[in-house]
Amino acid sequence: MHAVRMPCWVDGTLIGLGEVMRCLGDRGSLHWRLFWAEFNGDVRAVWPQGTLAVEDQSREPAGVRLSWAEMVALADTDVQVIDGDFVGFDDAGLPRSRILMVDSGHWWVWSVEPADYARVRETFVRVATESHVPPEPAVG
Repeated sequence: MHAVRMPCWVDGTLIGLGEVMRCLGDRGSLHWRLFWAEFNGDVRAVWPQGTLAVEDQSREPAGVRLSWAEMVALADTDVQVIDGDFVGFDDAGLPRSRILMVDSGHWWVWSVEPADYARVRETFVRVATESHVPPEPAVG
């Protein structure tokens, strides 16, 4: 499995979830789940139960179900993703797209579509192709 990795801070500017999502384009047809989340900020604009409840739920085997619209709403807040594994599954429950933040240091993007990697390389700097990535997402 290959992925691309890029720093989330470039020349003092944070590359947030929204920038990565805009690069990939609309993925509203996928069924999204969030695993192993940690946030810096208040997520109640998306999840009224609050940050700690969502972080706890994201550690459950099924993670947190969310829509692309909810991901857009999260990206539009001031919330920083410290850790988070956003996985988009198709109707058969197979992973098709993955946006992973690791320790507020790097974004990892995995996709079944090779064109996604090209868009990431064209949009961001210091993008590396990685053959060793965190474990493959589970079937949804």
